[in-house]
Amino acid sequence: MRSARPCRVRGGSAVTAPKAILIRSFDVLKCLTVRETLTISLPKELRRGLEKMAKAEGVTSSEYVRRAIKADIFRRALRAARRELVPQARAQGIYTDEDVFKIVS
Repeated sequence: MRSARPCRVRGGSAVTAPKAILIRSFDVLKCLTVRETLTISLPKELRRGLEKMAKAEGVTSSEYVRRAIKADIFRRALRAARRELVPQARAQGIYTDEDVFKIVS
């Protein structure tokens, strides 16, 4: 199931998201994000834990899961970048944060 929900517009420029649609009506810029629904099954204990954590964060279970997935994707991308870039840095004699700071300052 797909649905379109407005996303934030700040300072006259749209904050876009993947699969975003920009609509101009009555001189107001609106950003609609196309969403897809994913249904998953969880063991009872995991579902209870999810609901408890979402409530503690003050968000819905769906928002909590979205954030967790985004964080996991980010961590995996960061690890992949490190696997690629660390050997290149080592080859140039860059080993510490101080080495990086010396180069960029």
